[in-house]
Amino acid sequence: MEIKLKSRNRVTRKRKPVILIATEGKNMTEKLYFNNLNRNKNYSIVFAKGNYTDPVNMINSLIKDLKDRELNKKNGDIAYCVFDTDFDVHKQREILIAQKKTENLNIELIKSNPCFEVWFILHFSNSTKQYKSNEEVIKDLKKYIPKYKKNTDVFLYLDDKRKNAIKNAKMIEKYHVGLGRNINNIECNPSSEVYKIFDKIDKI
Repeated sequence: MEIKLKSRNRVTRKRKPVILIATEGKNMTEKLYFNNLNRNKNYSIVFAKGNYTDPVNMINSLIKDLKDRELNKKNGDIAYCVFDTDFDVHKQREILIAQKKTENLNIELIKSNPCFEVWFILHFSNSTKQYKSNEEVIKDLKKYIPKYKKNTDVFLYLDDKRKNAIKNAKMIEKYHVGLGRNINNIECNPSSEVYKIFDKIDKI
């Protein structure tokens, strides 16, 4: 940890970069997963306040939390808004509004289409099969993690396969772009941008 000298011989320690993450509502799946990243001592994972489930209110709350915590890009801090598209056509408009609100701010939207469990599946497969429901995603995930349930911590089961998940997520993103799809559109099913968080962490 870097040590800086201040006036009158006082010594201050430069704090670790903070990664602030907003997740949907009371769903614990994402929080349990990301909380494991605090095992790394080079940064701190903290979770934003609020129990919103729509991108616009999540972003509004995250912006306030970002300011209250006095986080800044110069220190390496960054904020992420992690949410599912959920087959909800209204979310397309909300995503665009949320993106507009985050312009020039140190906040990045992280979408999983249709749900966060797609990120878990990407640890095992790069299938471009389109899903018709979140339940169908979980059914496929159970092929790899038979006892999987919502709000359970599967991080340690997946961690050694993370590089594979990142590679698969990027491959599927290129697949959608190759078909002329806008990656910010909910038609990009399946997909998950969770890999962007790990790309950031790897640079710290």
